[in-house]
Amino acid sequence: MIRTILSEPDLYEFETWQGPGPDSPADQDNAPDFEQYAVVVWDYNPPASSNGEAYQWSRELRDAWVGYIRAGGRALLIHASNNPFPGWTEFEDMVGLLWRSAEAGAALQFDENGDIIMTPQGQGQGSGHGRRRQFVVHHHDPGHPVLAGLPEAWLHASDELYHWQRGPRPETMLVLASTWDDPELGGSGRREPVFWQIPYGEGIVMTWLPGHLWRGQADTSAYRCVGLQTILRRAVEWLATGGVSQPVPEDFPTPDRVTLTGPLVPAQNP
Repeated sequence: MIRTILSEPDLYEFETWQGPGPDSPADQDNAPDFEQYAVVVWDYNPPASSNGEAYQWSRELRDAWVGYIRAGGRALLIHASNNPFPGWTEFEDMVGLLWRSAEAGAALQFDENGDIIMTPQGQGQGSGHGRRRQFVVHHHDPGHPVLAGLPEAWLHASDELYHWQRGPRPETMLVLASTWDDPELGGSGRREPVFWQIPYGEGIVMTWLPGHLWRGQADTSAYRCVGLQTILRRAVEWLATGGVSQPVPEDFPTPDRVTLTGPLVPAQNP
């Protein structure tokens, strides 16, 4: 579905790499040369190893990724792509907030007025989520090229909303959007960041938290949401080129109306 979304408009040439996991460690030897890509999009969260330990990339692959970002590489992480690699310090630094326990780092949230709430490491809750539902996304930096011209608040389709994300460097993040996490639906009772960017060396890593799609999940409306599609397309273009040429869709959602495309036909993997 992500490939389908990014194939329209016809702005990109892209390739797909099936990242390695505990059952396919040899794939680490077939890693792409990250340096040849203007931007790398992550939809990747490998399972734990058979002994229950968190799966980690080889040192060579980790060094290649860190070197790419430090030298000016660009990346967009989607949803559970901020879950893996606990203990990989460089990855955690470049992502900013991740799915982690309370002991793993600080949490950055907002109150109803938009004021920052910073919860120190070891206090508050670990990462989680409440029940799936629609939620209103509020833009914090409406002048950012990815968000410029879009409504500053819009209703996203039914999706999973992460809360209490944790990390080592939340104070260095530029939060671009957040949403209220309703406590009556199992939420945190705070506004949670859902879109941010963080500098790392000469590079930039963006994280977009919505976009849950589990195996066998019948409801694909999160990815059919015009708001999500627009953000992903514009984020990739900005990361790759430094500008955004795509206009605001006429059917972009409003604060009280979700707009959906038709079913997404999987794009071919070149």
